[in-house]
Amino acid sequence: DHPCDDNVFDCPGDALAPGDGPPVLRQDYMIYPPLPPQQSIPPLPTEQHPIYYCIDVDACTATSNFSSLAAMCGSRTGIACATCPEGTHRVDVECEVCKRSGILAWLLPIALSPITALW
Repeated sequence: DHPCDDNVFDCPGDALAPGDGPPVLRQDYMIYPPLPPQQSIPPLPTEQHPIYYCIDVDACTATSNFSSLAAMCGSRTGIACATCPEGTHRVDVECEVCKRSGILAWLLPIALSPITALW
């Protein structure tokens, strides 16, 4: 059973032998958890390594690196590349580091001033 026999993988090749290249996981699919490095590609999916469809458009990128979550999800993480790591938030498809808002530096003292005035 070759992984390129389904609609989840592409197997590029050349004009002499189309499909003889290593399988490439198509965009919008990912394997979670990723395969261990240098593991030969078993018939997928397996119970230990199911394949997930990424509902979020463009969240999962096409790749032949099945051992890297970053290769499949970019800056996102989790099943179906659905979440951002702690301390980050989603901006379009990518996750960006949360920035402290400068307005909070002004609002907090203003909000606390009536309390400190009564003390």
